[in-house]
Amino acid sequence: MLIILLSSITVLLFFSYIFNNRNIIAPSVLSCISFFVVVLSACLFQYKMEVSVSLLTLVVVILCLFFVLLGNVVANMHKIQLNKGAFPIQDGRFFLGVRLLSIYVPILVYATVRHIQAVINLAERFSYYSISDPTQYASIAKSATGSGEALWLSSDFFIQGILGLNISFGYICIYCLIYNIIFFKNCKRNLLFFIPIIFAIINSLLTSGRSQLIYYFSFAFIIFVVMLYEKYPNKRRMRNKKILISGAFCFVAFLGIFFILRFIRLGSIDIVYFFDDLGNYFFSYLGASIIAFDAFLQGIIDTHKTLSIFGGNTFWGFYDFLNTIGVTFPEFQGVSPRYEAAAVVYYASRFSTNIYTAIMRYVLDFGYIFTFVIFFFYGLIYGYWNNFIIENNVRNFYLIVFSYFYMPLFQLAIEERLFMSTLSFSTFKFIVTMYICYFYMVKYSKRRDCKYAKTNT
Repeated sequence: MLIILLSSITVLLFFSYIFNNRNIIAPSVLSCISFFVVVLSACLFQYKMEVSVSLLTLVVVILCLFFVLLGNVVANMHKIQLNKGAFPIQDGRFFLGVRLLSIYVPILVYATVRHIQAVINLAERFSYYSISDPTQYASIAKSATGSGEALWLSSDFFIQGILGLNISFGYICIYCLIYNIIFFKNCKRNLLFFIPIIFAIINSLLTSGRSQLIYYFSFAFIIFVVMLYEKYPNKRRMRNKKILISGAFCFVAFLGIFFILRFIRLGSIDIVYFFDDLGNYFFSYLGASIIAFDAFLQGIIDTHKTLSIFGGNTFWGFYDFLNTIGVTFPEFQGVSPRYEAAAVVYYASRFSTNIYTAIMRYVLDFGYIFTFVIFFFYGLIYGYWNNFIIENNVRNFYLIVFSYFYMPLFQLAIEERLFMSTLSFSTFKFIVTMYICYFYMVKYSKRRDCKYAKTNT
């Protein structure tokens, strides 16, 4: 049945690509790609893992993707094109100051080390581990945070602020780097942007942040594709070639970092079982979600602990925020709304997962009909927004915000992200922080670009 599901998704992917004028970041195309990767991962290991899916799972997944396509087609019928120049753009290239990095990097290293020490101290306090091997840090962090303690383990507000700033600055540096590469000739100074980006990725690895890694790569891919549409509006073949190459590069780089993450968590990997171990780990994160969703539809998992309040398993972030500020709900007493719906499913005797695709939470909270309605609006709203961005050559901070809110489409086949994390108060604070970083980059780059122009005249 997995093969039939994969074939059906492939057909939908083809039609989505054609109906969207070969726009690879159209919401229906990205949704199909997301499920294609997950189902393909499950297919590659279905005999070894002894897994499959039912006809019900096949029908529900295909209908959800069909309604995304339907909403996308409706959005394509009404495109909004503004007058040229409606959105201001950055004229010159972006620069990153060496002086700023000489101050920023030591502070960031200090904050990272303090955070690591806090995690290890908390782990030892709860008797999870007591180790001297730093490669076991991610496992410690996972167990320590599983104790019910907050993820931000350091009580030092300064440390929290620096680590949060690092994530925001990483996104801005990704944007600036891609912008310089596409619209200007290669410059050695572009290498400076890799320093904050690498630190942002390292912090993700230290906290076993696989989702954050997907965010970084998907954000970069969206920025890259939109800018290519602006630079090569009438050169589809050249544009698609560059998109294909960049997509392949992102996928290979993601696999490489995935392996590094595996090494960090285990401390060492036997080279004899290298590919087998990497394949198992890759499957347990990507391919397992469709298997767990099938278990949910078959009633194999126990959902009696899920929140009975309207949308409690989908809108847990909103309800948890209200609960934090004093608006209490009886259903939330002693309950963590983020995890209650995500019971662990065991399969093939030795693997487990607690990710069920985004569809699971929608079906659990709203039923099948409203789930299809939600996916229709995924295609409709994201379709309108995508067409607006591309048709009007939107750049700068508008494009950054668009790319950030567009990222949940990449994880539809893994977990619900739009309502659980993206549409939240923390995202508002994150956007403000990104804007401050972007504002600084624009102001500094304008001054630096003037000096650069004078020295070359």
